[in-house]
Amino acid sequence: TFAYAPVISRTDLEKYQAEVRRTEPEDHYASYAVFPVSTKERSVPVRYLYTFDPDLETLLGYDLETSENNAKAIEKAVSEDSPTMTDLLHLGLVISGSPKKGYVVMLPVYDVVDTSGLDREEKKTHLTGLVGAWLFPGDLLSSEEKNEIWSNKSVKLMVYDGEEFLYAVGEGEKTS
Repeated sequence: TFAYAPVISRTDLEKYQAEVRRTEPEDHYASYAVFPVSTKERSVPVRYLYTFDPDLETLLGYDLETSENNAKAIEKAVSEDSPTMTDLLHLGLVISGSPKKGYVVMLPVYDVVDTSGLDREEKKTHLTGLVGAWLFPGDLLSSEEKNEIWSNKSVKLMVYDGEEFLYAVGEGEKTS
């Protein structure tokens, strides 16, 4: 799943929502609304979403800034000016009943080409949005691939999220 979320000032939020409903041709934008309601100075709502996952389709309009986990990752992405991954997210906190757990990898988008000479506060003023992708470790392999790995003892697959070991499949000496 791939997404784009612009940074919108709280004072411009109503105007932004009306513009999206008026200008986007797809039917699902007719009722576009930013959620959950927040009193933060800015909103980072998902505007464009490319997914085949019916759960994630419901995240159109979701304000990434309302999740402490996402907000920390946004801050880190801007501070380090690099792709950043959230801590483990539980989608059930946003999408009622969803058992999915995963991560969002996000990259800041600026209105200037080169941010290397800017300090963190200056980067924040040039931040126009984020591009990102949701990743679900449990879905990286199909059931058939997982079964093949389990039955083929010469293959061992180990999955890390960059810091923590998530799971391993197989027992062999070879790795892939």
